[in-house]
Amino acid sequence: MPDPAAVARNDQLQAASAEAASWLAQRGAGEGTSLPLDQAPPWLKEAHQSFAEAVEARAATYCLHLVGRGPQVVVIQAEYPEEALCRACAQARAPHRFCLTCCRGAGTSSPAGGVEDTFESSAVVYSRVRCPTCVERAALDDSHPDVG
Repeated sequence: MPDPAAVARNDQLQAASAEAASWLAQRGAGEGTSLPLDQAPPWLKEAHQSFAEAVEARAATYCLHLVGRGPQVVVIQAEYPEEALCRACAQARAPHRFCLTCCRGAGTSSPAGGVEDTFESSAVVYSRVRCPTCVERAALDDSHPDVG
């Protein structure tokens, strides 16, 4: 007989995962595809590894909205990979985000001025923002660090 607590946690995790997918869809994210971590772009691997190391070292920080409220969507922004944020705090940080390629501001307080790349893993959304200039360069140059 399954452990009722484990069943409840699994149900909450599935609900948080569905919420993450819905949140990304509302923000204009396209249909997702499955991607093994070893095939992920370098920025995603680095963000994932940095967060995992911060958690292991007990150096990760968590938005207060995530503490004690049960499973929910967690956002890891590639610029600050040691910090886990709730959706609202992640959106509030938008004006302060910067392009990882050139380290300049993303050019807007919304992803419309640049491009926000997102990857969802269970109930974790990894995100990075690229400025319009780096998006254009990547489209023209296959060797640009933002390709792939």
